[in-house]
Amino acid sequence: MLKLGIKIWATNDYYVKPAVELINNGIFEYIELYSVPDSYNDCIKLWQDCKVPFVIHAPHYMQGMNLGDKDNYEKNLKLANEAKKYADSLDAKHIIFHPGMESDIKETARQLKEINDGRCIIENKPYCSIDGKLICNGSHPDDIKFVMDNANVGCCLDFGHATCAANSYKQKPFEFISKFLELNPTMFHLSDGFNSSPIDRHLHYGEGDYDLSRLVSLVPDNSFLSIETKKDSLSHLEDSAMDSLYIRLLEEYSIKDVCSDDCLDVYNLSNHPAVRASSFSSEPIPLETHKKWFTEKLEDTQSTFKIIRSKKDNELVAQVRFNRDKTHAEISISLSEKYWGKGLGTKIIKALSFAYHAKNKLPIVARIKPENFSSAKSFIKSSYQVVSQENMTIMEYRGL
Repeated sequence: MLKLGIKIWATNDYYVKPAVELINNGIFEYIELYSVPDSYNDCIKLWQDCKVPFVIHAPHYMQGMNLGDKDNYEKNLKLANEAKKYADSLDAKHIIFHPGMESDIKETARQLKEINDGRCIIENKPYCSIDGKLICNGSHPDDIKFVMDNANVGCCLDFGHATCAANSYKQKPFEFISKFLELNPTMFHLSDGFNSSPIDRHLHYGEGDYDLSRLVSLVPDNSFLSIETKKDSLSHLEDSAMDSLYIRLLEEYSIKDVCSDDCLDVYNLSNHPAVRASSFSSEPIPLETHKKWFTEKLEDTQSTFKIIRSKKDNELVAQVRFNRDKTHAEISISLSEKYWGKGLGTKIIKALSFAYHAKNKLPIVARIKPENFSSAKSFIKSSYQVVSQENMTIMEYRGL
C-alpha cells in the first residue's frame, strides 16, 4: 500500500484542520509542507501542533531559490536553512529541492553538496516553465543522476514533470520515465495532465489523459507518493480526498477508456440477470444487438465509457458510462456480482463522478428504478441527491 501525502504551503493556515482530519481518518499519511520564505517564526507552531508526519519541500524559483545560479548562493543557503529548520522541528524524513532555472546543473550539484544534509532529495523538472519562457534544470535523467552522484542526495520522481519533459525531448513518456526509475527514487509526485503537452497542469485525476493506472503500478509498495493536484477551495480539502480515493482504487484496479477488446466482457456483465433486472429494459440483450450498440459507443464523442478491471487477474469489475447532451450528463454503472456488498460501487461512483465533473463542468444525473434501494444508497453516499421520485428516482450530483 502506498503512503499518500497532501502538499500544502506553510502559510496555508486554513488547511491545517482539514488536513489533520484527513490524516486521522486514514485518507492521507503525511503532509508535504512547502517552506514559504520567512514564514518559520510565524507558522511553525501551527504545524508542530498537528502531530502528523511531514516531508518538507524547499522554496523554488518563484520564491527566490535557484540552486543553479552561483550569484544566488547566499540567498539559496538562507532559504535552505529555513527549510532545514522546518524539517528539524517537524521531524521530517525528506527535504525536496528543485534544481533551478536557466542555470548550471553542475552548480546545482555543488550547492546541494554545500547544504550537506542527508535528508535532501532532488526533484526532476519539465524542460520549460509553465509560461514556456524559461528552461528548467534537471529535466533529463542524466542531469538528475549527475546531481545525485555529486551531491550524494536521493531523488523525487515527478511523473507529470517527466511526461512534460519527454514531450519536449520528443521521446516516448514511459520510456523516458523508465530512465528516472533506474535512479531508484526516494519518493514520488503525481498529478494528471495531457500526454502530448510539455506544460505541467496539476489536474485532478481523470481530468487529463495520463495513463494513471500504469503510472501508479510503477510506484513500489510502501513508497511516499505526494498528490500534487490543484485545490479548488480555501475552506476544505474534499477535492484532495477524492483524488486520494482515485489513487486507492488504482492500487488494485485499472480505470481506462473502453476499447474493442472489452466488447464480450461488457456483454456478459450487461446480460447478468441482476443487471438486467435493475435496468429499465430488462429483456436479455442479443449478442448482435450488443455488438452494434458497443461499436456506436466507441465512436460516440458524447459518451465517456470507462472500464474498471482487477489488476490481479484482469477480471472485469465494473463499467461506467457518462452520456452527455447540451445540458447535462447521465451516469450509469454496472458492477460485477463478485464485488457486490463491499462498498466498491460507492467508491467508483464517488471518484469517477468527481473526475468527470471536474473535467466537463456539467450537471450529472442518475436514473434509478424506485425499487433499486441498494443503487440509490450508493449514489446518495456519493454526493447525489434525489430531485424527483415519480415513475423513477432521479438523482443529481451535488459535487463537493
